Amino acid sequence: MDKYQAFFEMVKKWTVNDYQTQGIKSEVILDMLISEFIEEMVAAELGEKLDAVKLLVKEFPIRTVDKSLRNAKVDYLVQVGNKIYLTELKTSNESLKPTQEANMQNAVDRKTADLWYFFRQIVTGKSQNSADGKKYSYTLTRLKEKAGLSELEFIPKSLADAELDILYICLHETPQSGKFFQNRKKHFYLENLSQNRKFISYLETRGKKEAWDKLKEILSGILDATAKFEGGRVKLIKTKTFSKNNAKYKNFFKKMTEEYTEPGLVSIDEEDLSPFKEFTGSVYIGEAEAAGENALEIAAKEAISKAENFAAAKEVLVRILGSSDKVNMLVANETIAAVDKIVTTAESIFVINLDDSLGDTVQVSVVAKLP
Repeated sequence: MDKYQAFFEMVKKWTVNDYQTQGIKSEVILDMLISEFIEEMVAAELGEKLDAVKLLVKEFPIRTVDKSLRNAKVDYLVQVGNKIYLTELKTSNESLKPTQEANMQNAVDRKTADLWYFFRQIVTGKSQNSADGKKYSYTLTRLKEKAGLSELEFIPKSLADAELDILYICLHETPQSGKFFQNRKKHFYLENLSQNRKFISYLETRGKKEAWDKLKEILSGILDATAKFEGGRVKLIKTKTFSKNNAKYKNFFKKMTEEYTEPGLVSIDEEDLSPFKEFTGSVYIGEAEAAGENALEIAAKEAISKAENFAAAKEVLVRILGSSDKVNMLVANETIAAVDKIVTTAESIFVINLDDSLGDTVQVSVVAKLP
């Protein structure tokens, strides 16, 4: 191991460790990791050209609905053409706060002129020799640099009347986040970014792909640690309600969709799969295993090819089984995305089981039920 890889492994170890340590803010850790990629993320996820997106500043102050408080802050102020997104980074269900959403919506309702006016009040009201004054002066300098302002300008003319909107960047999807974002809130998940081809293309354009691949390793460690922290070594990735009509597998669907309503432990074994295998009718099974590089991708493709009429399925179960070294949340979600593209109208269950005794081998089981 060379010295650079040794340094990376050290950073990865302590980043993952500190992410779950009490008293250490996980959002600060994640912010440090992803800031370099914010522009590419937002451009790709919103379907914008890369040169139309600018990360203007971080920790930008906004008014609060509760006027007894001086100000609230948003994690990122992101310009997308003639629009500004008040952007928040969220790492857990607990950080999805209605109060913060109300403050951001209040800023949107008061429009851009008030956003700049309030910021100017804060900057000019702080002593330039105080710690806060110096930090706000830095924020102003950063804003001017990114917006292309002269020293005499305070507000970019091109953004004086820009539309405001809200955007959330989240670590991973949970039932709670699904409920929180069920209205109009724009959002995307870091765990799914590598599936966005435009994002990868933007990284390659700016020469950041290699750095992102290393960051993915750290994000994988964080996601795996989060899964274990939330309930154990087996993680239910995605669940939708199934029609539980056939008695042969009714109990299985009940187990998966009723008993496990929250993220946590899900155990699926050969006994669980037996109802599917016993029922011949319109249920198709595909199983495969692979080892080495890209083992999960290879096994998934082979398993899907063995399940006849897979693209026409209305109910799908995908079980991924492998060691913790070969199967992580980011890689598994790439497989999930690939399945979703094939069976776009199917109701799907995806399950990961970790078994370190498998070593370099990954197994994938696919169960597809046709109408």
